[in-house]
Amino acid sequence: MRVLCLGDVVGHSGVSIVKKLLSDLIKKYDIDFVIANGENAAPNGRGIGPNEFESLLNAGVDVITLGNHYNRNKEFKQLIGETNLVLPLNLLNGDPKEGSKLYYVKGNHIRVTSILKDASAEASVVHEFLLVKEIIENNPKCIHIIDFHAEYTGDKKSFGYLFDGQISAMMGTHTHVQTRDYQILPRGTGYITDLGMCGDYESILGFEKNSVINKLYFGASENFLVGDSSKKILSGVVLDINETTFLCRQIFPVYIIDEEVKK
Repeated sequence: MRVLCLGDVVGHSGVSIVKKLLSDLIKKYDIDFVIANGENAAPNGRGIGPNEFESLLNAGVDVITLGNHYNRNKEFKQLIGETNLVLPLNLLNGDPKEGSKLYYVKGNHIRVTSILKDASAEASVVHEFLLVKEIIENNPKCIHIIDFHAEYTGDKKSFGYLFDGQISAMMGTHTHVQTRDYQILPRGTGYITDLGMCGDYESILGFEKNSVINKLYFGASENFLVGDSSKKILSGVVLDINETTFLCRQIFPVYIIDEEVKK
């Protein structure tokens, strides 16, 4: 079973590059299932709405996970309960059924779980360890991929080792910068500290660079603007998962810089 996991999709630039490249990537790598973090997919880079949700699904994404901006879009409530959307499992007042979902793909069950670490949360969260432990212990074993949305690298790596051999893969998100530490942990769990992002390449984390610099260094009060230069980036990893042991056989990065002539 081959799974493509894409980093945070940021604004129109991120949605557009996924729409442009995903179909060819699915064919090139013989992908069976696609997971993307969509918590920055809204036009302003905060949250996700119905338009972005449908655009990503139509492009070939199977499941969209979220993070700390999960409810920043005013239209977000329309999406709650959607089969292909996975909210953070450990929201204080959340529904656990929305944070870990099971899918049936080519004769295999795939569980996708979303976790939000408190250091990067704008909402109240509960500790993620016991919730994930409970899911693993109380459900039949299957392919299980976790999106761990967190700021600190140590949190992600610790969680990966805690559940090494018990889950198929743990993919870090949130920093929008792809890390070089993609690997298979000693007991067979695929791991990367951060998948990176899909969005504007000539930007700061997907946002227009001058708007970020002006706010951080010169006190501008305006919000960051989503970047929209001619260069776009798509990054993530491909997982090859054993359908019998549910452990990872191979993990390798996808990192594409795509340039278009703007009209």
